[in-house]
Amino acid sequence: MKVVDNESYLKEMLFLLQENRQIAIPVSGNSMTPFLCGGRDFVILRKCEKNELRTGDIVLYQRIQGQFVLHRIQKIRGQNFYAIGDAQSVVEGPISVERICGKVYGIQRKGRWLGHRNFFDWFFKKIWIHVIPLRRHILIIWNRIHFSLAFCFQKCGKQI
Repeated sequence: MKVVDNESYLKEMLFLLQENRQIAIPVSGNSMTPFLCGGRDFVILRKCEKNELRTGDIVLYQRIQGQFVLHRIQKIRGQNFYAIGDAQSVVEGPISVERICGKVYGIQRKGRWLGHRNFFDWFFKKIWIHVIPLRRHILIIWNRIHFSLAFCFQKCGKQI
């Protein structure tokens, strides 16, 4: 396995996107949990045009400070986009279309590729994007249930 520094990796990734190539990248960080988890999931990115972008789409964009971020479009106002991670409660923007590097067209979640018509994709695009003020409370409840189930399954030797 070859180890490459982030700057070289990102330059190559951007070059491939600009060449209209499709690329698969690992998810890193926790801003898109519980839908996407860093170190577990992958996304397929492609370059896209402004007219292809919709509320709920997941995009890779570059912040003014230079960091690359994979977040969901929360709203579109004219030529500007506003995005938020699924685990966050603060919307980021305005983001100009020039800073959007690519759109997610495929998702590998927990080792399985998800189709466009799956419950999780629909839920996070259509429902979760509209409950921003409640996210913190919903995630607290979700984590308690998830960890309680994980503990129970661990006791009986099964995984969730």
